[in-house]
Amino acid sequence: MKISSSSLLAALCAALVLCGCGKENEQNIPVASAELMLRFFNSMRNGDHASAVQQGIKLYTVDNTQDSVIQLVMLEQANYYVTQVQKHLNSGDLNSALQVLSEGMKRYPENKNLPQYYRRVRQLRNVRALLDAMNKADNSASMAAALTAARIGLAANMTPALEKHFAEYENKIAAVRSTEKKVEKTPSLVEPEPEKNKVSVN
Repeated sequence: MKISSSSLLAALCAALVLCGCGKENEQNIPVASAELMLRFFNSMRNGDHASAVQQGIKLYTVDNTQDSVIQLVMLEQANYYVTQVQKHLNSGDLNSALQVLSEGMKRYPENKNLPQYYRRVRQLRNVRALLDAMNKADNSASMAAALTAARIGLAANMTPALEKHFAEYENKIAAVRSTEKKVEKTPSLVEPEPEKNKVSVN
């Protein structure tokens, strides 16, 4: 789920060279900008997203001609929160994952990556809720209703594996319905209660 910034990183390096930031023009690069650029790249390579965000913002403040830096900063902002989200996803805590992303969107409202991941995790939570409802259904009527709800709710995210699961579930519904009909047709065998001893009153 982690966002890769290698392509943008390469593009930014190429842009720096084309803009005259190669060896021939090193004397024109402000020392502060060069140092920040180096630390910025190193933080991204090391996966230190929080530091990369701080250094990227400082870098853009020093040299606001590098528009690609802002794109990389937005990716690192998302990466910082996605790293935390992944821990919650691994433990199955989807609500906490959504809470982390919500906090990220409040902190960085201009970031376009965080809302995308928020929508994906919400879809994942809906998938689990619908599949859980199918598993918990205990008769053919509730099973059929759960299957219909799942098919409608997951129509936009249908996969061959999901279609196969639904087909198997239909077979399960048919088997349960058949069992239910047999039970309905079978007469109930109730043992007659023994007659209570009558007490005669003289």
